[in-house]
Amino acid sequence: MQTKLSWTALTTILIVISSQALSAADLKIGIVNMSDLMKGYDKAQRAELQLKEQADDYRAAQEEKRAEIQRLGEAYREALAAVDDAALSDTAKADKKDVAIGHLTKLKEAELDYRQFAREAERQLAAESRRMRQTLVEDLRLKVQEHARNQGYGLVIDAVTIIYAVPGEVDDLTEAIAAALGAGE
Repeated sequence: MQTKLSWTALTTILIVISSQALSAADLKIGIVNMSDLMKGYDKAQRAELQLKEQADDYRAAQEEKRAEIQRLGEAYREALAAVDDAALSDTAKADKKDVAIGHLTKLKEAELDYRQFAREAERQLAAESRRMRQTLVEDLRLKVQEHARNQGYGLVIDAVTIIYAVPGEVDDLTEAIAAALGAGE
């Protein structure tokens, strides 16, 4: 019984595949290299520049925080050295030690702030990069879809994922779409 059911299912699948193959023969197929389109896309280049500027701003802020850490570290070392001054009374040494501990506390807080800032900056840049990339891919996908529809293509595949295509049977639309993208902006 199960063997008969398997044969019936297999026969049904073969009939569906063969009917699709017959209609696929009339299907106009194109390929497009989305990676090349993205590289030449003005909006992608502007987004990349914007991300670079944002990263540079974060780096500048990090440098300021590093300089503050160095300043606080130096103040702590100076305060700690003052504690060891033999000319000071025990009360003065205790006061200097309190000052050194205060500088150490500020130094540790600044280091923690720096690490948190660096993690948050990295997270924000990654999130912004993902968001921009998704927006650009969707924009390109819509432009490819529009071009394909206007040119009568029933199927367009990203050239990066193609394993084999019969030469001359599949049209590469990358240059035409790239030209349309340049003219459209």
